[in-house]
Amino acid sequence: MREVKAALSRPSSVRRRRSIAAVLVASYTVVLLALIGSRPFWLDELIQLDGTSKGNIRTLIHYVLQNAGGAPLGYLEQQWLIAIAGRSAWSVRLLSTLAGAASVPLLTVIGKQLRLRPLAVNLAALLWALSPLAVRYSLEGRPYMPALLLALAAAAAQLQLAKSGRAAWAVALAASLAAAAYTQPFAVFAPLGLAAWNVWQTRRTRHGMLTSAAYASAGLSFLPWLLTASAHWRETIDHSQAPSIWNGSPIAVLVRECLGDGYPAAVPAILLAAVAVAAMMRHPSSRAAMPALTAVLASVLLALAADASFHYFFAIRQVIYMVPFLLLLSAEGAATLWAIPRCKPLAAAMVAVLAGAAITKDYRHLTDRNEDWNRLSRRLSQLGADGCILIPQADDLALYEFFEPEIARELCKGSLSSNRIVIPLHPYLRPGNAQRAIDTLTAGGFAAFSTEQLGFAKIEVFMRPQKPGGSFPPMHGGPESPAPSAPKGGPPHSDPAKPQSRARPPHALK
Repeated sequence: MREVKAALSRPSSVRRRRSIAAVLVASYTVVLLALIGSRPFWLDELIQLDGTSKGNIRTLIHYVLQNAGGAPLGYLEQQWLIAIAGRSAWSVRLLSTLAGAASVPLLTVIGKQLRLRPLAVNLAALLWALSPLAVRYSLEGRPYMPALLLALAAAAAQLQLAKSGRAAWAVALAASLAAAAYTQPFAVFAPLGLAAWNVWQTRRTRHGMLTSAAYASAGLSFLPWLLTASAHWRETIDHSQAPSIWNGSPIAVLVRECLGDGYPAAVPAILLAAVAVAAMMRHPSSRAAMPALTAVLASVLLALAADASFHYFFAIRQVIYMVPFLLLLSAEGAATLWAIPRCKPLAAAMVAVLAGAAITKDYRHLTDRNEDWNRLSRRLSQLGADGCILIPQADDLALYEFFEPEIARELCKGSLSSNRIVIPLHPYLRPGNAQRAIDTLTAGGFAAFSTEQLGFAKIEVFMRPQKPGGSFPPMHGGPESPAPSAPKGGPPHSDPAKPQSRARPPHALK
């Protein structure tokens, strides 16, 4: 009788768990949508918008070709949304937000396919939802989160293909891989690592052939773009003078920023993942999480190899696709420790440190409005009305025109005939540009009059005295401050980005 009652109650308990999961995912989606406009656009978003909000598909394709490592699908999708809904935080970031929300349930599907402990599956989904990299790229109008969702879809299709052996899942795998490659090429590395172990583990001829066919189809579909774009990528990298991967410390960056929030979260995550790996090594029969490990390793090693091949520098966003798999390992390690009574306090403490560090970083990121190009553009236009604006590098004009379309009318002419000149200075200026502009004004008889700090940037005002040795004319502008100098230090973001078509210093490139 008890067995009958248990069998009857099982479907209802499954429905209840699914309902709870659906509510949690819906709540997470609502939170992300509510935060979609919480931060102003930052440099990389504006550079992408310069391509997606102007011209037609042909000009956009030409624009994407100039971006090292760029692929067109994410840009085209954003262009279509802007054409339909206009240019706003919603149209620019909506795809990333929806992809970030959808990645959470998809990660739980992968965890279940790997037959991880239920505690590990739920914990991995929670940690991924809180991860600063997940939160950041879910709220940023860039192609990384949509590409990550497609990478997870490819991984799920691979595991389902191994289970069912049906050709339909090979087709789904090929489609996910092709879409991921055309969104961000590095996204295919993680599912490739997972597939390699999965095929070796099953050792079934049909499974291996279907997987190989899926990867071959996706690779052939991406080959035309790769052959066309690779020469442009090398030209962009050479023009940007970006440092080689060997000029930095990629391993240190990887360890510190693997979750996007520094050592307080990275260390417990890596240690817990090591616990899971150690448990798999000790008990070969329980290697459920091994595909997650090979996904992490492939994502990192192949990204480093690609950077070395193109003589480019390493950026943490190149390997964001391995983070969900790393957290599956971390959660499995925590569940392994939790199953040992004397290790429960240790497991709880490590998870608490990891989650606490992630939440702290999320809060700091979401409340940071230091880089505000809208505010800078408005103030620059106001001050330029009393004279003219000298922009140290010409390609910055598009950034200011995004918010102040008429600002080009206030630019200085070649003769610098105005007696009052305004210069915007920010950390993304190429080395030497700011100082050259200041030297040019000094040589022309101008002297520093005032400085106004606007978060990450500052506006310098230079005046030419009305008479030799005389006083400055009155000004309608910001407060007076010490004489200007070229900006020092790095940009307000900790992780470097990949290059855009503009030749910018390495920290400011795509």
